[in-house]
Amino acid sequence: MQPEKLSQRYIWINPVVEAMAGSLYPAIQQQITARGYTLVLCSSGLETVRQEYLQCLQANVGRLTIDTRCPLVRSMIERDYPALKPYQAQVLPILMVCAQDLYEKYVKPSQSHADLTMVTPCSSLVELGNDKLGNVARFLTWIDFCREQKISFGLPRATSSPIPPGYFRFPEYRILEASGPDAVKRLLDKTTIHTGDADLLELLYCDNGCHNGDGV
Repeated sequence: MQPEKLSQRYIWINPVVEAMAGSLYPAIQQQITARGYTLVLCSSGLETVRQEYLQCLQANVGRLTIDTRCPLVRSMIERDYPALKPYQAQVLPILMVCAQDLYEKYVKPSQSHADLTMVTPCSSLVELGNDKLGNVARFLTWIDFCREQKISFGLPRATSSPIPPGYFRFPEYRILEASGPDAVKRLLDKTTIHTGDADLLELLYCDNGCHNGDGV
């Protein structure tokens, strides 16, 4: 009997982590690969999700669509604005779309000998990912991954977000943007199901986009 082949460990690191690490990122990459991981990239997630939202808008002419990429915004709407819940787009966050794509590319062909870890600064995305796609990948915050692997890289705060407001910017549609919990709440407070002000609400819980999450 031949010995069982060792598992291939793939890992995707959210670009937000790379942006926060700056010039330290090559050293972080070295530590990760030294622990047996193969770093992988997902170039399709951003555009895939953007196109799915465009399809939602095309299918919902005259009907409001609400951005649901951010789990904290989704929870806020479900808790505090139940009348708006049916208008949330049924589109997975970019992180989870990337997980599905990477699983199909790297893990599925040799499923019994490979696994995938997705690392992100946002604990809410980790919770959602493990709940919805735990059979596809393991989702960890940067803090938990570093603790698990005994990596001692604290990250400085990022000065800008790789995913700032303005992600959609479809010129043929009216889009209102809000980032930060107070701004999101103010926009939702004046939104009704019969609003004629916008076709799409772009909502991000973190100020100025996804960065400096609670998992770093």
